[in-house]
Amino acid sequence: MIKKNSTYKIIKNNFEHAAIQKKNKNYKVALDFLKKNITLDPKIYESYFNIANIYEEIGNFDEAIKYLIKASEINPKDYEIKVNLGNIYIHKELYKEAMEQFQLAFRINSRDYRISNSVGMLQRKFNNNINAKDAFEYSLSLDPTNEFAINQLSIIERSIGNYERGLKLIYQLTGKISLK
Repeated sequence: MIKKNSTYKIIKNNFEHAAIQKKNKNYKVALDFLKKNITLDPKIYESYFNIANIYEEIGNFDEAIKYLIKASEINPKDYEIKVNLGNIYIHKELYKEAMEQFQLAFRINSRDYRISNSVGMLQRKFNNNINAKDAFEYSLSLDPTNEFAINQLSIIERSIGNYERGLKLIYQLTGKISLK
C-alpha cells in the first residue's frame, strides 16, 4: 500500500510539473513528466490525453492522434477525447474521420454544444446547409447565447434565401442589422 501511495504522489507531482512547464512553453520537459507517468502507470488515460494536447499545440498532429487513440482505448467513455480527436482530424483534412469522432462524442454526451458546432461546420464545408442548419439550431437549443452558432445560422439562412431570419439573427448577435 505504501508503494501505491508514493507512486500516486509522484504521478500527481508529475502532472503538476508538466502543467507548469506547458504553461511556460517548455514542451519537451512537460512531455518528459507525462511520459514518466505512463511508465509508472500505463492505465492513466489523462497522461496520454495531456501528451496529445501538447503535441496538438506544437502542431505535431500525428503524435497527438496516436496518444488520443491510446487515451480512448483506456477510457472509451470520455467524449472530450473524441472531440479533440475530431478537431485534429479537421486540421489534417480527414473530414470523414472527424465526423465519426463527433458522432461518437455526441452519443456519449449530446448536451455539449461544441459537438453540434463542429458537426455544423463540417456540414457547411460540404455545402449541406440543411444538416448544418439542424446542427446549429440544436446547438442553440443547448446554449441560446452561443454566438458562434448564431453567426453560422445567420450565414446559412441568408445563403438559402431566408434573408429575414438571417438578418434577425444578425440583430440578435450584434444589436444592429448589417447589409453585408
